[in-house]
Amino acid sequence: MTLEDLYKGIKKKMKVSRNVICDTCSGTGSKKKGAVAKCSGCDGKGIRIEITSHGNMRLQRQTTCSQCQGRGEVIPAADQCTKCKGQKVVREEKILTVEIEPGMKWGQAISFYGESDQAPDCLTGDVVFVLKPKPDEKNANYERKEDDLFLKQDINFVDALTGATLCIKTVLGEDLYVEYPDPINPGEILCLTGKGMPIHGKVETWGDLYIQFNVTFPEKITDEQKKAIKDSFKVQPLKQLPEKTIPLQKMKPKQQEKYHNNNRGSDDEDERQGGVQCAQQ
Repeated sequence: MTLEDLYKGIKKKMKVSRNVICDTCSGTGSKKKGAVAKCSGCDGKGIRIEITSHGNMRLQRQTTCSQCQGRGEVIPAADQCTKCKGQKVVREEKILTVEIEPGMKWGQAISFYGESDQAPDCLTGDVVFVLKPKPDEKNANYERKEDDLFLKQDINFVDALTGATLCIKTVLGEDLYVEYPDPINPGEILCLTGKGMPIHGKVETWGDLYIQFNVTFPEKITDEQKKAIKDSFKVQPLKQLPEKTIPLQKMKPKQQEKYHNNNRGSDDEDERQGGVQCAQQ
């Protein structure tokens, strides 16, 4: 199932192949009564005990009887049912309609009682379908945790400073317009209450949608833009400029790799402790 399938619910027709009791012989495997005889090779047990000697040691092992294929009985070829050939069951294909209800989760099982293989004198088992994730490019940016959805969203630094009105594509592909009037810090997480996944079994109840913002900055800005920004925020320059400054530079690939390796644990801890702000919709 895709995330969209689990969000809106869907019905799927699935073809299953199973053994069913032969209706011609009613599961006896023979044309007439009394044709079934106990296997002489295993004395009706379906297994044979083989003993082999290795010097002073004797080894015993249990094998399936090759004469009756483990059934413990044999039917002469002339008396075998013409439909099942003495097997007592025949193969059947059946279409089952699997109903995935809104809000169901991957890993959840849907069972069909008594739809598994049939066998004479045996209780028939169930057919069980287990929901698994299907590649979903459309919603690749979404992550589901229980009934909540998580989305990473890029915004430019102007919107991050001044607040933003954004159009977000929902799991169903619909446009969702959201706004936040205040500055947004890089990595900050905001949320929309009730915009997550439907909660399975609860009518008109949804989880929340959490949006983590990644602020994109321009590579360069002009001197005029720098001055305008500083004037707007009344940024005071250093009172006394040093004679010499050391230029900063971007990390090289090896430095990036070393940085991420050294800070992987602390980054995970920061994410666990990071604050979440919620917005009502």
